Amino acid sequence: MEDTPATIPTQPTAAAQRPMSSLTPGRYPLLAGLLGGIVGAVLAVGIGWYTLIKPMHHRLQQTPPVVVVDFVRLAQQYPEGASAEEVERLMRKTNTALLKLRDAGYVVLDAQAVLAAPDELLVTSDLLQ
Repeated sequence: MEDTPATIPTQPTAAAQRPMSSLTPGRYPLLAGLLGGIVGAVLAVGIGWYTLIKPMHHRLQQTPPVVVVDFVRLAQQYPEGASAEEVERLMRKTNTALLKLRDAGYVVLDAQAVLAAPDELLVTSDLLQ
């Protein structure tokens, strides 16, 4: 038997000419564009959350709680006809309660300096006792 050299085809076979995937952009351009758009949107949302929302969320977690004290309203709740000593005692009691709030990590604001605040932030006299 004679050894015949193997011939290398010069033209690719039909199997080699077929694309590897049936989802090539040339065959289904609408589907490829849609998938590319979805992947791009997911990446944009992920990057946006990481760069914008995550630092803001972290900063809000570090913001201390706030309470608003309306000293005028508190003074109006003092008993009528109270002596100067009684008013002094009530004011010290109020000041001690506010210092306890501060020591607990609250920012205590005077209502006269606040333009607007929800009612839930207002400190009432019963909370100061």
